[in-house]
Amino acid sequence: SRILFPTHFSGDKRQVYLDGTAYFFVSKDKERPFYVNTANGVVKEYGTEFLVNTRYANQTNNRHSPMSTEVVLVNGSISIITKDDKEYIMQPRDRMLVKGSQIQKEQNVDTSPYTAWNEGKFKFDDCRIDNLISVISKWYGCSVVFMDQESRNVRLTGTFDRYGKLSDLLQSVNAVTGVDIEQHGDTIIVGMR
Repeated sequence: SRILFPTHFSGDKRQVYLDGTAYFFVSKDKERPFYVNTANGVVKEYGTEFLVNTRYANQTNNRHSPMSTEVVLVNGSISIITKDDKEYIMQPRDRMLVKGSQIQKEQNVDTSPYTAWNEGKFKFDDCRIDNLISVISKWYGCSVVFMDQESRNVRLTGTFDRYGKLSDLLQSVNAVTGVDIEQHGDTIIVGMR
């Protein structure tokens, strides 16, 4: 992830530029609202706690489709301003996916997987192995090879230490899923047993 911000906020706005994932705790300041600028639009906050992920890939994992920006509001109030300057207000426990001027909204989401990230944990709830391994591989800087389609669709629910050893995490996933997951250098190989 990369975030760009000034050493000191001046003027009537506090603005940052995000490429990747960041979890924000923002102090309320009515005179100077806080903005997170992304490739898909702007998140405007009003004193709150929220997560922004500019690299959200849809469930099809089509590497050629453009990424969406995922925004999850934990506490407080924020809005999303799309590329066509439409503003969408979010309530706590709302999740929005933004791609250009398109918005997809989900209400009453479980925010614990998003706060877990900030607490140093991976939390997955009925997550497909291909999505889980994608998150893990990005965190540990590994590439992934799937040996078959069947292993991609296995689902898992669990919480893991994000700062633990990769080998321990893969061994845990391996033990509970029936999927063979091995690490060979900087590559994770996944396939059915």
